Amino acid sequence: MKPTKVSGPTLDARGQPCPWPIIALAKALKIHPEVELVADDPAVRADLLSYCEATGAQLVFITADGPVITAIVHRRSG
Repeated sequence: MKPTKVSGPTLDARGQPCPWPIIALAKALKIHPEVELVADDPAVRADLLSYCEATGAQLVFITADGPVITAIVHRRSG
């Protein structure tokens, strides 16, 4: 399954341990309505789900290719 075209930037957080990918995602979502996150820390999936639940952000797409997780997150409106 291929994601739709991302309207915002791609944030490459490979090599960064959690929680840094989520912190960088939160900062990027303050500027852009949608961000693609690429990370390879195994904890990023759980942290990403927790972040979306806590903030109301929408997880549009998530996939894994080996250890690399790619997700598209849309910030909460309003």
